[in-house]
Amino acid sequence: MSTITNHPSWLCELSREPVSEADCLACARQRLQSDCPFNPAILKALAEANAPDVGLSGLHQIGYPVLRVSGLVGCARKSWYGRTRSPMLETPSEHWSRLRGTIFHAALESMGEGHVERRLTAFLYDDQVAAFITGRIDGYNPANGVLTDYKTAIRLPSRVRPHHQRQLWLYAWLLWKNGVGLPASIRVIYIHMRAIRSFDAVTPTEQDLAELERSLLQRLHLILATEPPAARPEESWECKFCGYAECPALKALVEKNGHDKE
Repeated sequence: MSTITNHPSWLCELSREPVSEADCLACARQRLQSDCPFNPAILKALAEANAPDVGLSGLHQIGYPVLRVSGLVGCARKSWYGRTRSPMLETPSEHWSRLRGTIFHAALESMGEGHVERRLTAFLYDDQVAAFITGRIDGYNPANGVLTDYKTAIRLPSRVRPHHQRQLWLYAWLLWKNGVGLPASIRVIYIHMRAIRSFDAVTPTEQDLAELERSLLQRLHLILATEPPAARPEESWECKFCGYAECPALKALVEKNGHDKE
């Protein structure tokens, strides 16, 4: 259970000005902004979903960087800014996609058969960089070796999305590094409000995970560097979802979109 804070928690849904959780809840209870779609119950749930993970507090105290799996499957520049800048403030609507997933996972854990999330952590280093890599696995059944990941989606894909495949291999790597062994199979389940679609993802070999570890070290060098890494064209699709306005790649995208509209 999180404690209600008086420092800015997010941006007001209507004004986009920084607002504390306490002030936002007080406004919602009195309905001072009738156009705001969020009631106190949903706002409180949003705050709970975005509360710091107590499971990571001990890792941060050790002194090494702590990098989440979710930050290792996308834009390295965004991960660099996330490590070196204060957390971005977003509106409740921008938080909603994460809350939607949190609600579903909470329901599975309370009602699903044998569904228990696990946080796994591994220490990765070479002679120049070192960091804890951590991720919360949606479900792993040691009896049959099935690794399962759930994704809420606006549109159901026709196959496993590439960045989700990489994320699942990172989870497999965490299982491997923690002595659990390789998963026998990997299942991705995409959930839409009206339908569910599931896929068998490619299961890595030990050689695949050894190669993945080498690529992770290369990525650590980029994220832990003193300067942001160079923009990569294959990651540019993420710019439209990024809030780090100071990033040159995002500025270029905004300028391009502005020119395209003229």
